[in-house]
Amino acid sequence: MYRCKQFRKASSQQKLKLIKQNKLCFNCLGNSHKTSQCKVEWKCKFCSRKHNSLLPCEFESVQKTNHNDCINERQPQSIRNEQNNSSQSGVTVCHTSKGRPSSQILLVTAIVYVRNKCGQLVKCRALLDSASQGHFATERLVQQLNLRKFKAQIPAQGINEVTKTIHYAASLEIKSRFSNWKTKIDCAILPKITGMIPATYIDSSDWGIPEGLTLADENFNRPNSINILLGADVFFEVLCHDKKTRPGNYPVLQDTELGWIVSGKIPSAAPEEVLRKSFFIRNNDKLDQQLQRFWEIEELPNKTRTAEEILCEEHFKKHTARDDTGLYIVRLPRRQGQGRLGELYEQAKR
Repeated sequence: MYRCKQFRKASSQQKLKLIKQNKLCFNCLGNSHKTSQCKVEWKCKFCSRKHNSLLPCEFESVQKTNHNDCINERQPQSIRNEQNNSSQSGVTVCHTSKGRPSSQILLVTAIVYVRNKCGQLVKCRALLDSASQGHFATERLVQQLNLRKFKAQIPAQGINEVTKTIHYAASLEIKSRFSNWKTKIDCAILPKITGMIPATYIDSSDWGIPEGLTLADENFNRPNSINILLGADVFFEVLCHDKKTRPGNYPVLQDTELGWIVSGKIPSAAPEEVLRKSFFIRNNDKLDQQLQRFWEIEELPNKTRTAEEILCEEHFKKHTARDDTGLYIVRLPRRQGQGRLGELYEQAKR
């Protein structure tokens, strides 16, 4: 098929339609197997995904427009990536850098309650990210709360388009310590969200923070680990109207349902190199593409059962029962036509 001149000249829609009508493999264009069962180690030379290079990189977006055809497109890779971003859906981007800046940026942290499996409220430290479209939790936190994990296929992309798929998620109930605000969210589970925030101890004694102010994180200036990353929907939901500012390299005090948060530019007193961190989360795959990938991974081969396996299943259905105490009663199967086993009584006595 890939040698056919007419197929090469066809538009993206015509190629996809022809392959679907003939039930061909999207990778090798063969007709004897599904794409998920293809053993050919070929990948698209444009996007490195498992499909033939003659096909468009984004199947769904190409059906709407022919400008993204991998073969006919001659734009630089960076421009193609920017065009594809409009149809992408789910990723985390974390950027870090070192240097000796004249000022630092303090990220937003808050102490929140999270309900465990027994219904008890446990304090956790959260990072609030206004540029995130998703929520994240650490594996350690989910284990400590004894929460149930469920399977998910969440693509996560970092700097330089390094992509990783997150396979599990969990539902968390979060509550404020100082108000009646609470919410339930689904969090993708990561081994670790980020390092210590802030990276070093920050002296805030001369910032003029009003006494008696209820801070969302009383130890915002001390390095500590992050258990949860809360995305943009939660960030803007908890914001209140009051705000306090001070001229110069001083952070902003913002009132929220979680308490007063401290964030923004702060004076840098550290002479050594400080690790800077920034977070951005966006979606990288459409829902239908995620579901398609999930079923391709989970699809089991059709195995032909032997006559003995069928017989065992029928025996289990006929001779398995459960008594009043909940115990199972199972009759042991016997092979047919085995005959007598012989005189084993004397051997057993020895």
